[in-house]
Amino acid sequence: ADGTHPIDGKYELLSAISNVLIQIGPLSAKLDMILAFLGAHLNLHHTIVLLPKDQNQLEVMAINGYTGFSVGVCISSDHGFIGAVAKNKKLLKISRLSQYRRFISSFNPMRQSKAPIEEYPTIPNAESLVVIPMVANDELVAILSCESENLMFFDQQTEDLLTAISNQIALSIQNSILFDQFEERIMRRTNELQKANAAK
Repeated sequence: ADGTHPIDGKYELLSAISNVLIQIGPLSAKLDMILAFLGAHLNLHHTIVLLPKDQNQLEVMAINGYTGFSVGVCISSDHGFIGAVAKNKKLLKISRLSQYRRFISSFNPMRQSKAPIEEYPTIPNAESLVVIPMVANDELVAILSCESENLMFFDQQTEDLLTAISNQIALSIQNSILFDQFEERIMRRTNELQKANAAK
C-alpha cells in the first residue's frame, strides 16, 4: 500500500462511513464492518478494536490482519501505547517501530518483555503504528490500533481522516452495545416466560 485513499476527501469519507454506522445490529457485526471499511477505503489492513472491560483491562472485540490472535483477549490498560491512549484519550502515532524496539532492548534489556510495543499483538516487521481513542461525551468507548510494515505510512491525511470519523464510530459502537443489551433482555424475558408456561 502506498497510502493513497480510494475515497478522496474527509467529507466523502464521513458520508461513506455514515452509511455503515447507521445500520442497526449487534456489536460484533458492526465492528467487523468498520474494520472492513477501513481496509477498503484507507488501506488499513492490520487493525484491532478494543473496548474497556473494567478499570484495569481492555478487551479485544474485533481484529483484522493478524494470525494467532483472537477476539476476547484482554490487555492491561495500565502500560504501553494503548494504555497511554486510554488514559489520555489522545491519538498516538509512532513510526520506525524497529528502532524503538532496539532502543528499548539496549536501554534496559532486563525489561525487554515489559516494553510497551510487546504488550499487544504486532505484525512482523511493523514500522508504523497509530492508536486512536474513540470518545463520545468525554467517555472512552473504544480504541482502534492500526499497524503497517511501511515506514511513515500514517501520514497527516490519514491521521486527519481517522480523527474525523472517530466520534461517529464511538457513537455507533455505543448504539450497538445498547442493541445487544436490549436483545439480551428480550431473550432473557422470553426464556422466563417459556419456563413459566412450561411449569403450568
